[in-house]
Amino acid sequence: MANITAAGDGITGGYTGQSLGMKIAIATLAGITWYNAFELVILIFVTFAQYGGLYFWSLLVSSAVGLIPYSLGFLLKFFNLTTATWLPVTFLTIGWWAMVTGQSFVLYSRLHLVLANQRVLNRVLLMIVVNAVLLHIPTTVITYGTNLTSPGATLNDYKTAYNIMEKIQMTGFCLQEFIISGLYIWETVRMIRLDMDQGKRKILYQLLAINMAIIILDLGLLVAEYRNYYIMETMLKGAVY
Repeated sequence: MANITAAGDGITGGYTGQSLGMKIAIATLAGITWYNAFELVILIFVTFAQYGGLYFWSLLVSSAVGLIPYSLGFLLKFFNLTTATWLPVTFLTIGWWAMVTGQSFVLYSRLHLVLANQRVLNRVLLMIVVNAVLLHIPTTVITYGTNLTSPGATLNDYKTAYNIMEKIQMTGFCLQEFIISGLYIWETVRMIRLDMDQGKRKILYQLLAINMAIIILDLGLLVAEYRNYYIMETMLKGAVY
């Protein structure tokens, strides 16, 4: 299949297949990502009474600085729209940092509404920061190395390292979101059992459904990653986030 590509090969060049459907899928997923990102940015400024706080900034950064450049970088790369190799890599890297860790901060910023244990909240924050350092930085270094190194033994080493690191970081960030969403689900179920107010229960059920959906979508991305559907996984990731 044309979309089965090892991560190390996918990150170094564009889409070389001849499938029109694949090209349409790449462009469509990028369009969906941008549409939702621009809509979210507008809603943020329309909805928030005050432009400040972790919830406001994490939402804004994850959408404007995350989703938009992330999809733009991969679109430029997969369609070979520029000869400046560093440009799409920089776009997708900045977007990836802001999108993935930004999403975790969005979840964390509202976690205190259902979870009152400050020790647990502090540990969740520490987990997000530590994972950002341990997973983003090595992947970024290997990504640039894979794209800026001349063909040869060293490039093959970078590709091998990227294939390994890509799966590690995907698994790590998915586990992080599983943990945060799991805390939401655990506390939401507890609150549903304790609160008989129908209006509140409706909101709690929505919160429960959202976090279950997050886990299911993350599992889908993880499966695509381990099945080496690299191109589709990267484009779906923007739409999913």
